[in-house]
Amino acid sequence: MKSKGTKKPEPEKDADGYPIITKKYLRENCYYDSGYDTPELNDVLYLNMRGFRKIENVEEYNEVKVLYLEGNALRELSNISHMTNLISLYLHDNMLSKMIDMSSFTNLTTLTLANNMIDKVEGVHECSKLKKIDLNGNRLTNLESFSSLRHNKSLRILLLKNNNIEYDEAIIDFLANEVSVAYLEMAGNPFAKSQPPKAYRRLMITRIEPLGFLDDEGITYNERELAKAYMEGGRDGEVERRRLMKVERDLQHKRYLQRVADNREQAIRDFDEQMTIDAMIVKQMAVIEVAPDIELFIECFSVDWQTDGSVRMSSNNLVQSAISKLNTETMDDDLSMISEHRADAEIMIKLPLRPLFWSVDLENSLENLLLSHKFNFQAAEKDFNSYLESRSETGGFRYEHVKWQILAKKWTEMQKTKKTMMKRPSRPADETIETISNTE
Repeated sequence: MKSKGTKKPEPEKDADGYPIITKKYLRENCYYDSGYDTPELNDVLYLNMRGFRKIENVEEYNEVKVLYLEGNALRELSNISHMTNLISLYLHDNMLSKMIDMSSFTNLTTLTLANNMIDKVEGVHECSKLKKIDLNGNRLTNLESFSSLRHNKSLRILLLKNNNIEYDEAIIDFLANEVSVAYLEMAGNPFAKSQPPKAYRRLMITRIEPLGFLDDEGITYNERELAKAYMEGGRDGEVERRRLMKVERDLQHKRYLQRVADNREQAIRDFDEQMTIDAMIVKQMAVIEVAPDIELFIECFSVDWQTDGSVRMSSNNLVQSAISKLNTETMDDDLSMISEHRADAEIMIKLPLRPLFWSVDLENSLENLLLSHKFNFQAAEKDFNSYLESRSETGGFRYEHVKWQILAKKWTEMQKTKKTMMKRPSRPADETIETISNTE
């Protein structure tokens, strides 16, 4: 494909001074319109607005699909029957008085013949794919002028504006029953002027069901319903139909608002349900993460799931009995520990004994040790006491050895405290800010 030419070519003229179509002009024109030098490769041919009186020298252009011939001075149409692939043919604004046989154009979908001198539609009965025909501004007078269109079952757009078509009930029956046009133009004909515009429009809308556009104006559902009501019950019927339509609109609006409210409530319920499920999953995962040694966990604690999704945990008889015997147990374990670490123990014995105070950082240390030992209290006992010894050395005092039963008891208290804090309602942000300000 060549680039578009910079200057539009001018056609040659015959002895009488009229422009003519030559092969040279066709090649130059295709070059200007970004076409091909080879005629068979061009599927669009622009021969419009040049004043040609006849079509000639186009025999090699047999693959054309779109042919522009509008705005010329054609009195007859010839020499294009070989263009069997034509889809669109534009012939408006010429001087045609008769239509040719177009049976070879089986793929034709668009045909424009506006502003010619045609008094009868013919030659298109074989164009089974024809969807649009423009016959505005011709010399059609009655149904017989365009009744051959009954063979074009694919026809959807029929333009008959500004002809001389007289009013005839048969025309309405023809448009309603024999063709299925969705877009119709009849303005500018005696047919449309035979009655008031509103009456004409009501008549066409009620009689021709497939119609969606009439004379450049769309037909709405409400307009069709009101037109039917008027034709059935006159003015009173139209007023009553308007009232019923308003009631129906109000009901539809109420139903819409109800659907919105229902959807909102359902969304809130779904959100709350999902939050509850997520909370339960988090709690279950927490139990799984801190106590993978589930047998030991079950021996020490019992877990009760509450109806509100919360978890209630309590120490069982094993832990309780271990705690009750803590003060009566022998010091065998302490002596064995001293024998293993005699040097360190001698130093520790010389330091003053301090009671254990559970600070926040100490509770966090305990929790971290339990996590690292998979919630095995006996395994965490040694590391926890080693941690206390390290703190004792820097502080110049010592703590008494903490048994694993004490650790279990403390962990139970910590869990109960956390549960209480979770249930306590949070204060509003503005109240919290005010409290902080007063404190400062």
